[in-house]
Amino acid sequence: MTVGILSAGIGLYNKTTPYTEATNKKLQSQARLAADMNYTPYDNQLVSGSMILTANRQFANESNFTLYIETNKGGVHNFAMSPFGTASCSNFNFTSGQLQSGTMACNVLESDVTSPTSSYYFSPQARFKSTVVRDINKRISALYFQMQ
Repeated sequence: MTVGILSAGIGLYNKTTPYTEATNKKLQSQARLAADMNYTPYDNQLVSGSMILTANRQFANESNFTLYIETNKGGVHNFAMSPFGTASCSNFNFTSGQLQSGTMACNVLESDVTSPTSSYYFSPQARFKSTVVRDINKRISALYFQMQ
């Protein structure tokens, strides 16, 4: 009798395990989609310079998150900002729009990009193409803004 109950339990477990795994994968996928919703306004969009400042404030509590910015004021100028305030961030290839191994300086502040006398300044009305950047784990870890 005990063997029969155990056999029935094991059989039931084996039948439900694939359903449980499929449900867990769907839940993980939905959780990732929900988390990614914060980045939708920046996903392959044309945004203004003021939206970069908004992103800097919006993601200020996210460690290991970076804003990579390319301007063409007086020649191409590439730099990175960390909303969280870290001094270094993942290296970035501004040509391909991809993260690279190593680190780079991430010490440009919001006050630098809003001061007209700074070499990092860009107008709030300037137009930028924004792109979401994912790391090797497919986690959104940065936004790339390329001046148009």
